[in-house]
Amino acid sequence: MTKSVGNVTVLGIDLMPGAAPEGQARYSVVVIKDNRIVERKIDVGLKGLFSLVKKYKPNYIAVDNIYELAVNHKDLIKFAKRLPVKTKIIQVTKVDGVDYPLEVLAKKHGLIKDICKLPPLKTAEICAQLVLKGVGSVVEIFENETKIIVSRGRSLGSGGMSQARYQRNIRGLILRVTREIKEKLEKSGIDYDVFYRKSNAGLEWSVFIVYAPREKLYGLIKPKRGHDIQVIIEPVVKSDLFFRSLESKEVEYLKRKNSSASSRYLIVGIDPGITTGVAVMDLSGRILDVKSGREMSRSAVVELISQYGKPVIISTDVCRVPNFVKKIASSLNTVLFAPERNLTIEEKREIVQNYLERQKALIRISNSHERDALAAAIRAYQHYLPKFRQVEAYVKELPFKVSLSYVKAMVVRGKTIKDAVKQYIEAAYVESSETTQRRHVGAHVEDVEKILNKLMSFISKINNLESENLRLKEEINKLKKEREELVQTIEYMKTEYFEKIMRDRMYYTLQSRLRKISEQIKEKDEEIKALESEVEKWKRMALKLASRKAIAVPLIKALTLSALSELTESTQDSILVETLSFIDERALNRLKERGVRIIMTLDKVYESKKKIFAQNDLALAYINEKEIEILESYALINREKYSDIIKRALSELEKLRDQLIEERIEEILNEYRRERIKAWLNKV
Repeated sequence: MTKSVGNVTVLGIDLMPGAAPEGQARYSVVVIKDNRIVERKIDVGLKGLFSLVKKYKPNYIAVDNIYELAVNHKDLIKFAKRLPVKTKIIQVTKVDGVDYPLEVLAKKHGLIKDICKLPPLKTAEICAQLVLKGVGSVVEIFENETKIIVSRGRSLGSGGMSQARYQRNIRGLILRVTREIKEKLEKSGIDYDVFYRKSNAGLEWSVFIVYAPREKLYGLIKPKRGHDIQVIIEPVVKSDLFFRSLESKEVEYLKRKNSSASSRYLIVGIDPGITTGVAVMDLSGRILDVKSGREMSRSAVVELISQYGKPVIISTDVCRVPNFVKKIASSLNTVLFAPERNLTIEEKREIVQNYLERQKALIRISNSHERDALAAAIRAYQHYLPKFRQVEAYVKELPFKVSLSYVKAMVVRGKTIKDAVKQYIEAAYVESSETTQRRHVGAHVEDVEKILNKLMSFISKINNLESENLRLKEEINKLKKEREELVQTIEYMKTEYFEKIMRDRMYYTLQSRLRKISEQIKEKDEEIKALESEVEKWKRMALKLASRKAIAVPLIKALTLSALSELTESTQDSILVETLSFIDERALNRLKERGVRIIMTLDKVYESKKKIFAQNDLALAYINEKEIEILESYALINREKYSDIIKRALSELEKLRDQLIEERIEEILNEYRRERIKAWLNKV
C-alpha cells in the first residue's frame, strides 16, 4: 500500500522537447505546496529553475529520469551541491529497484484515465503528485559525512619581515580555529577524524571528516570566507550512486560491485595520516591490493576493504594503535594486531622487499604510506603463520572437505581448530537443512549433535583402522628385513665350506622358516587389503552421511532380546532385521519402548506377518539387499529410498490398523449374534 509523504513542497520538472541537459536545458516546472498547485511554468532555464528552488525551498525535486538534470554522475553531483541541504532528488519511475513507465504509474494511482503520451507540463505535475503519494526513490548522492576544510584565505607570496610575521599570524589563526571546531564537535558528542599539516607557529591547513550529515552541523559550525582564513563545509560524495525507495526503504546501487570475493577472509594493514595507506592480503599470504588516498574517511577505508572480502585482522606498524585504526577494527569486529615496538623505516623496507621477492609478487609500491601498510599486514601474517600451518595440517587429514580460510579465521578469533571445524560443519548442515526444507516440505530433519557425534565416531574408527594399518605395515617391513637376512644366510650356507659342515640340517631348517615367514607375509598382505577396504567403506559412509545423501540404520540379525541388547542406538525410529524366521514377542515390546515404529527386513514380507506387527503398532517393510550397504552394525540406505519406504510402511500400517479394528468389531458382532440366538432357543 502506498504511503503518503504528507504536506510538503514538491517541485516537479520535465525536460522540454528538443532540449538536452548538456546544452541549453529548458524545463517545464510545477510547484505543489501543501497539496495545492501554486505555480506552473514552461520553458524555464537552469538559472530560472534554481530561482524557483531558492524561492520555495522544496523538500523534493521530482523527475522521471535523473539524467534530465545532468549528463553524467559528475554533473549530477554539481547540480545537487547547488540545492538546499534538505532538498532531495526523487526519480518517480523507480520503485523498489524496478523501473516503470511514468504513464503506467500515473494510471495505477488514478492520475490519468488512459495511457497516452503526456505533454511536458502534465509530466511535471504527475511527477510531483506521485511523490505526494509516496511513489519513487530518493537519489542518494552524499554520505552521512561532512568535510570541514580550514585554510588561509589567500596565497602568501614572497615578502620581507612583515610578510613572515603575517604568515605566522595566519598559521596561528588556522590552529586556533581548528581547536575551536574540535572543542565544539567533542562537546556535541559528534564523531570525527582530523588531518593537518604542521608548520612553525601553527598549521598550514586542517581537514575534518565529521561522521554526521551537514544539517546536524547547522548552528554549530558556520562556513567562513574571509581575507585571512576560510572555513569550507561540504558534504562527502558517495563513491557510488544508489536509490532508496520511499515505500520500502530498500537500497539499490546504480553501480553494482563485484561480490565474488565477499566470502574471502582478509588481513588488512593500515597506515593512517593525511595520506592513508591500505594493504590487503588473504589468509594464504597472497597480496590482493595496496592503495593510498588523501584525507580518506573511515567509511572510505571500510568500503575499499569490503571490495576484497571480510577482514579478520586489522594491523598497524606502531605499538600504540592510532584511534583511526582502532575505530575501523571496532566497526568491523576484527582482531587488532600491533607489534611489540614501533618498526623502523629500515625494518619495514626489509620486511616488504624480502616478502615480495619470496612471493615473486609484482606489486607496485607508490609511496611510504603503502609500504608501511604492507609491512604491517605482512608482520601480522607472519605472527599467525605457525597457527595457520597447524590448521592446514589438521584439515588435510579430515575425510571431508572443509573451508580452510573459514577455519583459519575462526582460529584467529580465538577458537580451537577442532571447534572451528565443528562450527563449519554445523553451518554447512544448517544451510543444507534449509535447502532440503525448501525442496521437501515436512521432510524429516535429524538433530545436529546426533549427526556430528556419528561423524566423529566414524572418523575415530577410520583413524583407528589407519593406525592398525600402519602397525601392520611396520610389521611387514620387519618380516621382510628378517627374510632378507635369512636369504643371505641361505646363500652363505650354499658355499662349499658350509655344505661340508652342516648341509642337511641347517639348510632345511632355514628353508622351513623362510616358507613360514613367506606365508605370514602373505596373510598380513591380505589382512592389510581387507583393512584398507574397510577404511574406504567407512570413509564413503562418513562422506555420504555428511552430505545427507544417505542415512545409517541400526542392523540386527534376528528379532530377539539378545540381538537387541547389542544395539548401541536407542533413539532411532527404524531398525533393519536380516531375518524374521523367529519373532520374540518380548523383543517387539522392547522395540516399542525404545520408540521404534518401522522394522525393515531382507526377508519376504507376508500379509500375516504384517498383521502380527500391526497388532503391536509396528510397521513392517521389505528392502532389497542390493539397495543397502552393510557396515558392521549399520546399514547405509539412500535417503530418498529410505523416505519412500517409511512413507509406504506407515501408510500400510494405518490400513492394517483399520482392518484389524473392523475384524474385531465383526468378531464382537458375531459373538453377540450367537449369544442372542442361544438365548432365544433356550426361551423357546
